[in-house]
Amino acid sequence: MRILFVGSGSGGHVYPMYSLLKEAKKRHDVTYLVLAKSFEERLLKDEDVDKIYLSLPTQASYYKKHPLQVKTLVTKMKELEKKMDGFDAVILGGGFITFIVAILAKKKKIPYYLHEQNAILGDANLYSLKYAKALFSCFPNLNVNKKYQKKVFCYGNPRAIEALTYQKKEYHPLPFRILFVAGSLGSMTLLEMMSQVSKHIEDEFIVITGKKYYEDAKKMTWGKSTRLLMYTEQLSLYMARASLIIMRAGATSVMEAAYLKIPMLLIPSPYVKHHHQDENAKYFVSIGGAKSVKEKNITEEELLVILRDLKNNPSQLYKMHESLKAFKNLDSSTLILKEIEKNDR
Repeated sequence: MRILFVGSGSGGHVYPMYSLLKEAKKRHDVTYLVLAKSFEERLLKDEDVDKIYLSLPTQASYYKKHPLQVKTLVTKMKELEKKMDGFDAVILGGGFITFIVAILAKKKKIPYYLHEQNAILGDANLYSLKYAKALFSCFPNLNVNKKYQKKVFCYGNPRAIEALTYQKKEYHPLPFRILFVAGSLGSMTLLEMMSQVSKHIEDEFIVITGKKYYEDAKKMTWGKSTRLLMYTEQLSLYMARASLIIMRAGATSVMEAAYLKIPMLLIPSPYVKHHHQDENAKYFVSIGGAKSVKEKNITEEELLVILRDLKNNPSQLYKMHESLKAFKNLDSSTLILKEIEKNDR
């Protein structure tokens, strides 16, 4: 089969497609649609895989601000349509560009599949679902219109299973090890809070921030037991060693922690569309594997109270770890590819 992979805009969209692509290339011809100056361009720079390059702003908001650029978009769509000849399937992982590709795939009668990383459908997937062959979800509680339920397969996140490479044989809440992850982009607000909190923590405290704010973070004053690191592709290595992970509720990160069965303290980003991080957090709170606090409601003092309470009650952490066992570790890439291959017969 010739398969076209599309996912853009953030690591949450790109990482699952990248993991799925690596598995698919073992037995299929694979191609990735790469946007110029994008996250996927940096990630796939050295990957030995065919690429279709597209130089185009692909944020819906851009065309609202610059309506005359819609004409350019139409021209680029025609160019892309020609490049899609010969593909047997298209897999869409989210981002505005995926809605455009879904339109073209339907026009060319190429079966297309959707992957939704969050607990709520993103706009591109919502508008593309009607003609999709299937929707692969990560959360079992994904809310989808009843008429499309038969298309939904909860097969997990292809990226998350890679975290198991670093999994420890047993989870031990003590010695208390805290990991704070600011995500690939980072958060100055949370970094400043963690800097203050770290001064009152004697336990091992690892802070991993995105490249954007790393130099700013280095200038902050940190506690003696704190290690500051730049965002790394081997994030799961640090996750696996932690007693507790403090982080946003981005789809990929929470799934990696869930597969590793590490308790989470989630601070959902208030800046994401449709508040999907709130929905992600709600799910893991509902099964007992996480606690969640809103950024606008939490203070340094309150965060310290939560951390001290968890440290002094390790049974609480262990219970959260045990609760995460209810979340199944699925071999997502294998399940997704089998479904696509089945439909290609």
